Amino acid sequence: AQKIVCRWFNRSPYTGQMNMDLIHQRGGYGAFYDDYQRALSNVRGTSMLRDEGIELLQSTFVLVCDMDYIDKAKRAKVGAGILAALSAVGQGMAQYNYSQARMQASRGNYAAAQRSMNAAQGWNAGSNLTMAGAAVVGDIGGFRVKMKAYLYKLRWDDTMTQTIFRDYWVDAETPYDDAQSRRSRFDNASYNFTLDFVGKYSSTSSKTILRSWRNEDEVILDVCERCVNKGMKELAKTFPIFRPRAPFYFVGANMYSHIGRKEDVTYGKYYEVIQPFKDKNGQIDYKRVGKVRAGSPWNNRDIDFSNYFDVGDKGTVFYTQNASIDLHTPGLQIREL
Repeated sequence: AQKIVCRWFNRSPYTGQMNMDLIHQRGGYGAFYDDYQRALSNVRGTSMLRDEGIELLQSTFVLVCDMDYIDKAKRAKVGAGILAALSAVGQGMAQYNYSQARMQASRGNYAAAQRSMNAAQGWNAGSNLTMAGAAVVGDIGGFRVKMKAYLYKLRWDDTMTQTIFRDYWVDAETPYDDAQSRRSRFDNASYNFTLDFVGKYSSTSSKTILRSWRNEDEVILDVCERCVNKGMKELAKTFPIFRPRAPFYFVGANMYSHIGRKEDVTYGKYYEVIQPFKDKNGQIDYKRVGKVRAGSPWNNRDIDFSNYFDVGDKGTVFYTQNASIDLHTPGLQIREL
């Protein structure tokens, strides 16, 4: 948990200096340390900071995937070996019946010779089919993946935000002695940062892929990725706290969001439009202010993160069903019902 906090605040392990660059980038958190100092004298105090972006840290999750791999190629090799052995038996029986046919024919027993010839041809055909089966089985190299996914959430509240700025914050303007003291205090405070266990989910991939389709590394990666995505979707259904939210935007009168098939969007699925607010404990919560319905889902399954928003696609279009406020209001998001 402490390492996650370091990542959010871009903390240097050498100097202890922090900055808000990542938080600005991810969520527009507009508070710097001097804002905190000004907030102390404000009648609202540090609630100013809470208003700006504590939501980001409150919504930080860790997903641990424990995976077992079942290599179907090993079973395929066993099956191919059995078929190859049967093929060898078939070839031997065909040769035996051919010799019997020749012997019966030399004795003038033409009916018996014909029966032996038919049997030889049957064994030979069976042997050829078995060899073909061995080749096909040997080509099956797909992987089945069993995964147990464990979900954790960073424990964070307004007090933690205040503690960061009051006790641990170091920047270029912090006096040297004070900076050393704050850095040491943070390094020895791992107990102050906690991950809470949310729940777990088991998932198994079922798709078998032929080895000839692509190389082995890509086969493993593809099956694992599909298994992880499946697990995340099920976790979101089981634990609403993990249910993803997505921003949306308008092009003219049309509403779009960059979610699609990868996020299990299907035609006609309903989403709620939510607006953030603070509960009586100062925690960020959401209230529904509208409902929308998905149109044809954006096919984003194979889009790499490096070109996620450069593919020329607008995302999935959504159609408004009802709304209690103007959906152009800043800060609104959609979440699957």
